[in-house]
Amino acid sequence: MIASTGWDSGAFIGHINLIRTDLDGNVLWTKEYSLTNSEDVAGFVIHNDRFYITATGDYNFPAVYPHTVLLCTDSDGNLIFSKRFYAPPYQYSGNKLAISPTGKICIVGSTNSYGPMSPFMHLIVLQCDSMGNLEWAKVQAAPYDNEPSGVQYDNGEWVICGTAAFINTAWDFYLTRYDINGQFKYCKFYDGGTVNGEFSRDMILSDNHSVVIAGDEGTFDERNITLVKIDALGNLIWSRQYQLSVVFTNYPYGVIKTIDEDGYAIISDIRPPAAFRDAGLIRVDDKGNLMCYNAPYALNTRTDSLIHYTATINEVSAPVNVTDITPYYLPYIISEKIRCETPKADFTFTGDTACPQYCLKIKNTSMHALTYQWYFPGGQPDNYWGQQPPEICYDSAGVYTISVMVTNNLTSDSTSRTFSIEPFCKTIFIPNVITPNGDGLNEFFVIKNLPDNFHLQIFNRWGNRVFETTNPKEFWKGEHSGVYYYTLEVMYPSNSKEYHGTVTVMAD
Repeated sequence: MIASTGWDSGAFIGHINLIRTDLDGNVLWTKEYSLTNSEDVAGFVIHNDRFYITATGDYNFPAVYPHTVLLCTDSDGNLIFSKRFYAPPYQYSGNKLAISPTGKICIVGSTNSYGPMSPFMHLIVLQCDSMGNLEWAKVQAAPYDNEPSGVQYDNGEWVICGTAAFINTAWDFYLTRYDINGQFKYCKFYDGGTVNGEFSRDMILSDNHSVVIAGDEGTFDERNITLVKIDALGNLIWSRQYQLSVVFTNYPYGVIKTIDEDGYAIISDIRPPAAFRDAGLIRVDDKGNLMCYNAPYALNTRTDSLIHYTATINEVSAPVNVTDITPYYLPYIISEKIRCETPKADFTFTGDTACPQYCLKIKNTSMHALTYQWYFPGGQPDNYWGQQPPEICYDSAGVYTISVMVTNNLTSDSTSRTFSIEPFCKTIFIPNVITPNGDGLNEFFVIKNLPDNFHLQIFNRWGNRVFETTNPKEFWKGEHSGVYYYTLEVMYPSNSKEYHGTVTVMAD
């Protein structure tokens, strides 16, 4: 069975599609279900020969707040019931759903209709009976957006995973539990310290009431697939990340337990170095290990401040238009790639003359690596252990070498680049004596190699300012003998430097 959103040609309006095939992929029937202006499918579950679908109703439809749709059909696609749930006054977007052995239905989604933290989106949990009649609804509000990505039933409890935003830690994924009476049990957050945070995408139950969560971590334009196992109390059992293509984005869409119960399989979207996006199927063992692509993935576990609400939900039965659809077939050729390749060390760099230093920005373009060792003799810092080194700065001109060694579980590789830094900042010379005695020699306080942007102040021994300038063509002529104190601030394009000292005036 396939549940999807079918988009109208020429308009961004979607409706619910169900496609049933035989074991060889041949289509048996296809139906379209329309019950709002536009729907976008979010969740799909099969239970006791019934098909349950959640979708966002009035999706992308102007002037109408989206809401949640629940649809149930029999095994031939015939409608059993349909429901629409609203959370006034704003939006409520349904996401995933799960069903208990007795037919209780749990729908998780996002809403901004509750509490002082609006307009941020918060987790909303609905429980319905087997015919979609609402029993209770709860809202869990974090300081910022909270987006659920999965729900499962476990021994009288609903287990929910998702991703929440925090001002200090960016996006972190979470695991929370409610019992079937709507009582909150706990919520724990998991932070890997990455720039753009850690996201959860899907979740399954595993042994001893534990859960396995598939997600991704990294930056906006470079993300690695992750897999995490957590026990029934929210404690971390193990965590893995898979650096399949480290300079691109890679995302998981689903995780299942293998038939032999000996591991897990992840359905994913991978961007290989020499291709466009590929569909990926990743199989790992029961500890999350994957051949040569295992990499460290440390997570900090914490609790955080949350606000809980009992939600008021408007529930209505929804008429549905059901249409039989004739599918259109296209040839689809798949080439299989098995990847466990030797690492390739590579990088590029650009320089920036930011007096009084010359600094390099390095971009790591290495492939298929798990560890990285960088060396920068003469630079600051002179070494770095990690995927992406910081800015490297040099104090003087010369010939320098950058090298990196990368490894994975197969072997290692290394490369280096040698480059020259030409003199880039002239040394500022500040005199300590001037002799304004009329002989035409050393009459003025002249600072050599001073750039155009500066601020010079000179003070007498009582702390009174006797001279100030930002004009490179204006010079001080001390008229009275004595020792004077100066402060000089030099402004460069990306930084500044201060100089302090004394100058002796010998006027006689």
